[in-house]
Amino acid sequence: MTEVPNYFTPVEIDHNIGTADHYLIKATMEASPLTEPAHPGIQGPLSTAGHEPSEPFLPVSVWNTIKTLNINRKPSTHRGCRAGVKKQRGRLHIANQHHLGFFNGTEVIQPIPVIFRSRRNNSKLPLQINSKPNSKPNFNNLRTIKCVSNFNETTLDICLWNAWSVRNKTALLSDYTTENDIDVFFLTETWLYDDENVIIGELKPPGYLFLNHPRHDGRSGTRGGGIGVLYKTELNLMSISSGIVTTTFEHIVVTDQSRSILFIVIYRPPPSKVNKLKLSDYLVEIDNFIGETAQLPGKHIYLGDFNIHMNEPTKSHVAKFINILSCNNLQNYVTGPTHKSGNQLDLVIGNVDDNLVMNCKTHQNLMSDDHYSVFFKLNRKKPDIPRTYTSCRDFRTVDIDQLMMDLTTELAPLMSIMNVDEQVQFYDATVCDVLDRYCPIQSRKRTIRPRVPWYNDNIHLARRVKRRLERRWRKSKLDTDREAYVVQLGVLSELIHSAKASYFTDTLSSGNVKDTFKTINTLLNTTRNNLPVGESGKPLGDKFALSFKGKIVNIRNELDATSGIGDLTASGFHDVPVNCELSLFASADHDEISEIIVCAPNKTCSLDSMPTWLLKTYVHDMVQFVSHIVNTAISTGVFPDSLRRAIVTPILKKSNLDQNNLNNYMPVSNIPFLSKVIEKVVSRRLDSYIMENSLEQPF
Repeated sequence: MTEVPNYFTPVEIDHNIGTADHYLIKATMEASPLTEPAHPGIQGPLSTAGHEPSEPFLPVSVWNTIKTLNINRKPSTHRGCRAGVKKQRGRLHIANQHHLGFFNGTEVIQPIPVIFRSRRNNSKLPLQINSKPNSKPNFNNLRTIKCVSNFNETTLDICLWNAWSVRNKTALLSDYTTENDIDVFFLTETWLYDDENVIIGELKPPGYLFLNHPRHDGRSGTRGGGIGVLYKTELNLMSISSGIVTTTFEHIVVTDQSRSILFIVIYRPPPSKVNKLKLSDYLVEIDNFIGETAQLPGKHIYLGDFNIHMNEPTKSHVAKFINILSCNNLQNYVTGPTHKSGNQLDLVIGNVDDNLVMNCKTHQNLMSDDHYSVFFKLNRKKPDIPRTYTSCRDFRTVDIDQLMMDLTTELAPLMSIMNVDEQVQFYDATVCDVLDRYCPIQSRKRTIRPRVPWYNDNIHLARRVKRRLERRWRKSKLDTDREAYVVQLGVLSELIHSAKASYFTDTLSSGNVKDTFKTINTLLNTTRNNLPVGESGKPLGDKFALSFKGKIVNIRNELDATSGIGDLTASGFHDVPVNCELSLFASADHDEISEIIVCAPNKTCSLDSMPTWLLKTYVHDMVQFVSHIVNTAISTGVFPDSLRRAIVTPILKKSNLDQNNLNNYMPVSNIPFLSKVIEKVVSRRLDSYIMENSLEQPF
């Protein structure tokens, strides 16, 4: 026992039998003044007013003993933690914290206001912000954190696959491409020829293009071979000639507009008695081929079906091939098997120092029982999502009747203008002014997202079932699960074929001539990119303008070089009657102009001041002004200068012509609507005059 002051009975420190790590302190306090503790960590009574602090209630030796036994603190418990949880959760506190984030690739560290909740805040005071008591939180002071998408824009998703004929896999291959969002799909053994436009049209999804490189010996050769490249339109890939002739393997060189990367796709057919190819000849030729293509500018990636068992490096020919790669500072990025037999035949080869290929892996897709797909990421930025900017007027919220009433009132002075050029200028200016007051031009940005028009709920459900069965099979590796997955692939293929057939049947039977021809062009795959590769914008427009202008000059020179009446008579024209003369065009009444306007298609040129549909709807209000302009033009023989402008679109004459040769294009002009009305009126009068005087050309 230890002696203590007289206001305490002796302190007993006993071991607590209930717990192995706690001790029990027993003391009895006598009547004495309240005192303060002299040692930190001891919760004691406070001194009262009028009393001086007395001596500590525990001696130093006892206190040290308690500290040594580590029993000077009350054990923390969770007792009472849930009391008033809802009330505590309702309290908001604001604090400044340093936020670490990455925006557009830049590290940002700065203090931002953060709102958080605390369950352990026992303060009963209202939330204090900006040192102002009893104030409410101002959420406008919070900084909005921009959400960062998980979309990886820094790499391209590339796939390589030996398709072993794409003819019977078009639907599944197209769906596989869109489902995995493949940017570039390299295909070997396509079994396609030069004139396979229909199959290629079924193969490529919306928003994709296809480069076809068939086997060089054509239909006269053996079955098989062929290389294809399916890529997104925004990448603008093209095939270039390597200038190298190979006999033991097929190849194609694909690059982008900058030619910074060359994809050299190779397919080597296995030796057989038919092709009489030798492995030794192939090794010599591939060694020379790699050495010659290394001289081409840009970084190189060799990929394709090399038909060499890279998983057997002890074999002599495999060792020679590996030595060829090593001598050229190349490496193979494929690590797993690419064939059902466990062999590694499909390779992705790149320079060791380029650091282009990443995350290369194989994938068994079961579209073919032969080769696996090879996926890898290319260290290149994804193409920007295409967007178009359009200018339009929103007539949905406008009182059209009131608009036309004001327009006809303001166009009234047009009837007193006698110069046709001034009439057209006044007409365009007035129409634009009224439309701008009611519905001004709005610029809109639209993201182009290619959609499959025949996609329906049944296909969506079948794809979900397919993905579920695929996950089950890859997890269990059971033959029964594999068979169920293969069956579901067939079901999905049939649904896609039937949906496409139904869609195209309904479109062709709709009776719309424009949609019919558009559908036929889609089915025959005759539509293609009609502009030269690698050029765009104003420079390309200037080149087309010079080319078309040169064609017009040549036509005029040829007409001037021809002789007159003698040649025309010899070519079949008979003498013109003396009493036949056309000196003036008859004026057009309102009924004729109304008929021409109503029968015209709803096409609007960007040079038109008024939409064609609006003019056709209120033709009875506008016919007097249009008739006045037309009759003034044909009576004075003057065609307005402002109506001589046109929007010219270059169209490739034939789909198989070289699109980089500007001489293979023809101009198609979109002229203002008033020009079409004047042209129609004059054409009717010329046809009537020729028929009445029997001046038509005999055939």
